[in-house]
Amino acid sequence: MLKYIGFTVIFIGTYLLLQIITGVVSTMFYTPDVSTVLETGKIFPDKIEFGNTDPLLVILFGIISFCVAIAVMKFFKVIAKQ
Repeated sequence: MLKYIGFTVIFIGTYLLLQIITGVVSTMFYTPDVSTVLETGKIFPDKIEFGNTDPLLVILFGIISFCVAIAVMKFFKVIAKQ
């Protein structure tokens, strides 16, 4: 039972870490659209646009998280045998 809990915690932790890193990188490279500010005259828009979402990226993060969780579990299994 402890193996399943460990796997789940590692998987969720890795997935969240990847999402946070992606958010930070997206925020760092964000450039606001100046043309909408000039057209509307408002500095802050009334609605927030999140842009395009790619479902392939979510699947890729899931696969990466799964592989990291498997690798960590195998690493601890090797250490426990020694």
